[in-house]
Amino acid sequence: MHNAEPLRDAGQIEQIVRYHQAGLIRTLIPISHGAARLLIDAGAKADRVQVAPSGVKLQAYSKLPAFDPNRLDRPRILHMGRLSQSRGQAVLEHLARQGLCEITIVSADKSYIPNVTYHPPVPLTDVPSWYERCDIALLPYQSNIPTVATMSPIKMFEAMAAARPIIASDLPVIREVLTHEETALLVQADDLHAWERAIERLRRDRALAVRLAKNAGAEAQKYSWLARARTICQAVGL
Repeated sequence: MHNAEPLRDAGQIEQIVRYHQAGLIRTLIPISHGAARLLIDAGAKADRVQVAPSGVKLQAYSKLPAFDPNRLDRPRILHMGRLSQSRGQAVLEHLARQGLCEITIVSADKSYIPNVTYHPPVPLTDVPSWYERCDIALLPYQSNIPTVATMSPIKMFEAMAAARPIIASDLPVIREVLTHEETALLVQADDLHAWERAIERLRRDRALAVRLAKNAGAEAQKYSWLARARTICQAVGL
């Protein structure tokens, strides 16, 4: 189950849970613990709800150059995919104004932020190679994104697999995977200066940046698509 909130808003969660309670749907497999809580609160049987987070193709990132802390004097920031206010556009605009970093946006959405380099969308197979041009990975999801309570962003697992230091919004679904000061720096999503301070902290504390990158890469090993498939197979009795 992806995007549980739209199903809830359309009144379909109740019907799904009724089928689940009746045994017509044996197992519900949401992508986050937040989504699992939504289902269980609606009456789903907890012992027949199995969380299977999104994942990443680990081997596609295995040959990326290692994170280089020497580049943090002027780090490169990469944003790939949709660009909107709910996905952190204001954060990128603020950082671009401050001139702390080089920002590249790979997206079909064009906001024309000054001091930002734009590139059209690339095939999914090219995504890993773009992380060679990334020194700090940002996950600036805002609290008004429609799936804020139940999402499992693939970008998060890509950044982890690339073994780059991550700065991410301090949201419950993000904390399901990332731990502050262990695998990422977590900041208040709508505090623009908090993102700026986090980048400055990594620039000053290169050892912290190296540790975050290394730990994120190690943690990513738990989230391969193969591991996810095994979780799902086990949940449905295969």
